[in-house]
Amino acid sequence: TAGLVIMSAALVASVQVAKLCVRVERLALKAADVRIEHVTRAVEGVRAVKLSAWEPQFLKVIRAARGEQIKHVRRRRSMFMISIQVGRASPVLSGAGSVVMLALVAPENFTAGNVFA
Repeated sequence: TAGLVIMSAALVASVQVAKLCVRVERLALKAADVRIEHVTRAVEGVRAVKLSAWEPQFLKVIRAARGEQIKHVRRRRSMFMISIQVGRASPVLSGAGSVVMLALVAPENFTAGNVFA
């Protein structure tokens, strides 16, 4: 039963992380849209930008927008990797939880035959 509880908890944790990943992905897409708007504006007005020597200001704005986008992308990737690792670790944790539960609940039955049965 302890193994099933651990597997269920891992499943619930993975679902919650996946939902959070979706939210963070939306933030990353919004940040990408903002960055693309800035780049588009700079490209459309390239003559004015060049003539007025506004390149440094536009680059600063575009870099800041890209930094915001990358922040969200990194966060989403980290959450995705955590979700994968929880999925990989859950069978091992379930087995360990079952063994620990057997040792705590019925120490007199804690034998190799019962553990690996």
